Amino acid sequence: MSRRGQKQIHLFLSKLDLAVLVDMEDRFGLNRSEIIRRLLRAAHGHGPMLTADDSQKVVLLSHQLRKAGVNLFHLLCALRDGYAVSDENAYEAWHDLYQRVLQLDQELSRMTESHGLKLRRSAKLEERQP
Repeated sequence: MSRRGQKQIHLFLSKLDLAVLVDMEDRFGLNRSEIIRRLLRAAHGHGPMLTADDSQKVVLLSHQLRKAGVNLFHLLCALRDGYAVSDENAYEAWHDLYQRVLQLDQELSRMTESHGLKLRRSAKLEERQP
């Protein structure tokens, strides 16, 4: 066992496979261990292989979504406690939350679509028909 209870493995790669791994390090901005972990998760159906930039975008969008959720929570607490909340304030909170959910959905869809197309092209599969 190594750090934090993780198990270390040794991997033998051909020169070609090693070249692919090095290319992935450059393209994705991740180290070899993280690339292998993400590929394993993606192969097992736990989401797409994301670049470091994609991961940062997801984190940023999720923080923004959380902030909008906090605003909505405060609005609901005010209503529950009997405070009058203007329709304008309620609309702003709901609209903000809706816009952030849309942003997150669009970004995740874009990432999934682009990575799916990359995987299909690398596997020499036909383009998807609409």
